[in-house]
Amino acid sequence: MNTNPRVEATRARILNAALDAFVLDGYTGASTDVIAATAAASKQTVYKYFGDKEGLFRALISDVVDRVHDSIVRLDIDAYDDGEAVVRALARLLSASVLDRRVQRFRRLVIAEAARFPDIGRAYYEGAFELTLGHMADLLASASERGWLHVDDPRIAANHLAGLLLWIPSNRIMMTGRFDAITEAEVESGLESGVRVFLAAYRD
Repeated sequence: MNTNPRVEATRARILNAALDAFVLDGYTGASTDVIAATAAASKQTVYKYFGDKEGLFRALISDVVDRVHDSIVRLDIDAYDDGEAVVRALARLLSASVLDRRVQRFRRLVIAEAARFPDIGRAYYEGAFELTLGHMADLLASASERGWLHVDDPRIAANHLAGLLLWIPSNRIMMTGRFDAITEAEVESGLESGVRVFLAAYRD
């Protein structure tokens, strides 16, 4: 990736404009002319950095993947000495990243377009959802190997934890279209109860 600050700033403006356009007009209706104008960039610059509209969409997928799973990948299990601490750290990272406004807006967009463009939906599912669950499963398996948890199927356990943490807040945001539909206190309460239920099932 180009690390030139000006290039990265331009790429970021284009991606922000693309997300707004895709959410407002859908994948088919979004115009690269409008995206370029909103980003204060030329259409040629958009094509240079991303190739075409599909390239822009896939770049947004990569951006969401980075936001969701990079922090989880960096979670160092050696920094903890018991399973509860690992689960709590993982829960907070997952909740904060998935409930990020950009991630939620993009997730809503993918769901809306998946029936017409299954390749896009599949790319998001495999590149964001499944990849993140895989990293979570690896962490839970490591905790189990250390005797901190009892996890027979790490992948299923990762799905259980994600569901306990995100089912209520993510669906409420998605279905109401409002980020203020759930309060920080409700998110925190849901996180605490989700961790308790998970530990009751997976800790001896």
